[in-house]
Parts: sequence; C-alpha cells; structure tokens
Amino acid sequence: MGSMAKTYLPRSVHECERKIRYGTEYVAKQAEAEARGRGGTWLHTYYCRYCTGYHVGHVTNWKMLEGIARRNGMVRIDNEQRA
Repeated sequence: MGSMAKTYLPRSVHECERKIRYGTEYVAKQAEAEARGRGGTWLHTYYCRYCTGYHVGHVTNWKMLEGIARRNGMVRIDNEQRA
C-alpha cells in the first residue's frame, strides 16, 4: 500500500533542516496525533523530497485548509447565502 502523505519540496533545504524528520509515515502520523492532542490545529504530514523523510507541518495554502475544514464538518458560506 502506498503512502497517503502528499509529496512536498520545501522552498529551501534550510526549511527542511528546521523541521523534525521522521523515518516513516506511521511515526509522523503519531507525532501529528500527539500535537493535535496538545491543541495543535491545521496540521498535516507530508513526504519531503529533500531528505526523503516525513515532516509534520502547518497547512500552508487555502486549498488544503478547505479540504481539512470539509473533513471536520465545516461548510463554506458564500456571500449570497449570508444576506
């Protein structure tokens, strides 16, 4: 079975070096769950092409935020629906 984590290429190798590297997706998902248990929100696990490991990071774009919000049961309200 393949990895469920998105592949991500950081803007620089320094961005990769500042994050904790996990050897497997399973361990990274455990770290993500622990961070959520401590109150962390908008987190995701991703595969890093620089270090060929996994990192847990904050969501960095609106499309990903929308997907997580939808999974959490939130719905988008357009301006026409607000009126």
